[in-house]
Formats: sequence, C-alpha cells, structure tokens
Amino acid sequence: MRSARAVCSFIVLSCAVLLMVLVTAQSNPVVYANQPIALPDADAQRLPPGVAAQLAAAKQKPYAYVAITNNDGTGKTVQVIDTTTDTVVADITVGTAPWGLSETPDGTEVYVANAEDSTVSVLNTSTNSVVATIPVDNDPVCLQVSPNGKYVYVGNSGGGSVSVIQTSTNTVVATIPVKNPEQIAISPDGATVFVSNLWLNDANTYGGVTVIDAMSNQVVTTIVLNDAIDGIAVAPDDASVYVTELTLNQIVQISTVTYKVVAQIAVGARPTAIVITPNGHAAYVTDSALFGGTPDVEEINLRRNRVIASVLVGTDPVALVLNAKGTTLYVTNQLSSTVSVINTLDNTVIATIPVGTGPDAIVMKPRVNTARQ
Repeated sequence: MRSARAVCSFIVLSCAVLLMVLVTAQSNPVVYANQPIALPDADAQRLPPGVAAQLAAAKQKPYAYVAITNNDGTGKTVQVIDTTTDTVVADITVGTAPWGLSETPDGTEVYVANAEDSTVSVLNTSTNSVVATIPVDNDPVCLQVSPNGKYVYVGNSGGGSVSVIQTSTNTVVATIPVKNPEQIAISPDGATVFVSNLWLNDANTYGGVTVIDAMSNQVVTTIVLNDAIDGIAVAPDDASVYVTELTLNQIVQISTVTYKVVAQIAVGARPTAIVITPNGHAAYVTDSALFGGTPDVEEINLRRNRVIASVLVGTDPVALVLNAKGTTLYVTNQLSSTVSVINTLDNTVIATIPVGTGPDAIVMKPRVNTARQ
C-alpha cells in the first residue's frame, strides 16, 4: 500500500510540473537555434547578444533584397521582394552597379557594394532607405557582414584589397591586400574570413582562396587552385570551405585545418555561386551556362560529394539564397531578369518573379544562408 501511495504521489507531482511547463511555454514562446522553446521572461532577457539578435530577426517578416545591375553596370537599384507573396514591393536607389549585398544578423540593415561609385550603401530595412554611404577602395564587388554584426568585409576588385568596415561607426578601420576578390565567406565563429580570388596571376590562368585572420586583419595564407574561382561557402561545422571553379566546371572542397584540397565534385557549366544547407548535408550551386550548357541549379549531397538533382531555371542564374527553414531557394537569373523560387523538398520551381534588368546578388532577412554577396 505504501508503494502504491508513493507511485500516486509521484504521478501527481509530475503532472503538476508538466502543467507549469506548459503554462510557461504558452506565456512566453521564443526561438533558439531555429527551434521553438519556452523560456521565462528573466531568462529571455539574459540571452547572449548573438542569440538575442536571432530572436529579434525571427520575429521579422521575411523579405528578399535583390541587386539590380542593368547587366552593363549602370543599375542603381535594390528591389525588395515580399516572400510571403513573391512580389516586388519596393525599389531603393543606391550607388551605381550594386554587385554585392549582405544583411546584418538582426535584419535591421543591408550593406550594398556599389562597384562604379567605390562606395558601400547602408539600407535601413524598416524604412527601405539609405542611411549611410561609406567610401571604400576601387571597384567593390562583394561583401559580407560578420556573424556578430560588428564588421563588414568588402572585396574591392579594382583596388586589389578587402576593406573592413566597423558597423558601429560605418567607417573603414582596415584595408587588407587581396588580389582580385570575387566573393567572401566567413567562418561561423567569425574568426576567419575566406575570399575567393578570381585570378591570382597576371596571365589569368589560375585563381585561389585568400584566408584572413579576423582578429589581426592579416592574411594567413593563399590557397592556389587550378582555375578562376567564383562562389565560396563555409560548412556549418567549419571543417571545410567550398568554392566553384568557373571553367573546369567543378566544386572544390578545401579543409579549413590543412588548407588542402580534399575533394572535387563535377557540376554543370560555369558554376558561379554555392550555398550550404543549415545542417551541412547538402549544397546548391548555380550553373550559369553563360557560354553554353544548361542553366540550372544543382543539389549536391555533401556526404557523398555528388550531384543528386538538377532544376531548370531562367537564363544565366548567378546567385541564390535559402529561406530560414531551408525549404525554399531564391535564385536570380541575370539575363532573364527574374527570380526563380524553388521548393527544396521536391526540387521544383514554384514561382517566377519578374524583377529589374540584370538581377545579381540576393539576400534575405532574417539572416539566412546566401551565396554571392
């Protein structure tokens, strides 16, 4: 009898605890690491700054920002797409030739690289207006905001450098010599900056990857490869960096420990950009096929290092971004002047959005995985 009473008491106590947890969860739901959990108000206020920024971003309505270049570099617009309706809802005037975009972790600002003006525009995403213009080195074509939101790394193709912008003051605090920067990726912990070098020699016969220590803003090493290098992405576990080789039509996997090539993956014609899923199991690559071939997006199984699916899109796909859940992919088709929307669950195009002439870089808020910054 005593044993039965003890069991009953335990059951009653367990039910009471469960009821308290459910009441707390309903009163204060939050999101942590893309998973809904419940935290008491006091605990929510004590979250680390990076997590707090993720929480704030998760509450925002999802928008995509597309750089409009006019194909000839005369464009001066960033268009805003409401991804709940897949329609353009705003046009923002920026500098000339906005080739690169990157958003802050909290989603409040988007930085724009204006190649012809040698400036970076800062967009307020609440008002869709330019709130600052920052002079940088010659011909900025790409940029990336650090994971903590404190710095922006800008690749200046004409200047042969990377400018480092401090976001608290929107001023350049360092300039790092880097040859022909094309795209930029940053390790998840923000400690290392990887820059794809379109070419590393004057004869334009090979490119590579420049590795920068973010603490010292010094070049750690330059990895020499066998082709022109365009797209670049770092795996979520920070074990590998992946780049696209434009004319050899392959993806190269590089160890972030040894800086050696560990794998090469054959893809379609002229791969320009790569994005990796949050779990690190797959990557999506744009095959622009600008000089022949099939313009498509390919899915790569990164466990087996092989292409497992191909999706036809518009002409000359050059950049892409995944939504926060990883279920939808937005792809800019430069010569079609459209954005293709792909359902990644079955790899089908579910919408085609008309945009301005020559769409290039694309990002989303809240901040997610993107390629071609």
